[in-house]
Amino acid sequence: MSESEERVTNDCPATSYPITVDFPIRFRDIDMMGHVNNAVFITMMEQARVTYCERLAGSAFSRSMGPRGVSYILAAITCHFKAPVKLGAVVRTRVGITDLRRSSFTMSYELADATTGTLVATGTSVQVVYDYDRARSVPIPAALRSQVAALEGWATDDPRRIPPAT
Repeated sequence: MSESEERVTNDCPATSYPITVDFPIRFRDIDMMGHVNNAVFITMMEQARVTYCERLAGSAFSRSMGPRGVSYILAAITCHFKAPVKLGAVVRTRVGITDLRRSSFTMSYELADATTGTLVATGTSVQVVYDYDRARSVPIPAALRSQVAALEGWATDDPRRIPPAT
């Protein structure tokens, strides 16, 4: 399976990780120690994040991924490595939003060997909704909050998950 043929599924429980992307490990992903380089894990998380945002049909994220307009900007990212990954493996990367704030949201990631199910890494990222034309953060629109709630399987009136955009 080539890089452009990454398989995307949406078969995870809606309450945890609604988006799953499988990444076949290629020779170029391997470092001199014989396992997947740490930067590749961040790239897999990035691609899963982009896939998630593309699934929010009609959202600012799926329409405006370019340098202008309202989109999001990455504020922080963490990755905790659990087990090495070797050439030929397929890493199943699952992603979901775990926190919505006024203008930011947190995504959580779980990366596992697709064959064995072995957890190989976990991570989080914080994104800020950002107006590139005005060069500042902006509140997450109510429509986008509703789209996230639907994708995640949250109750739209749950104040712990969907705080008002005041």
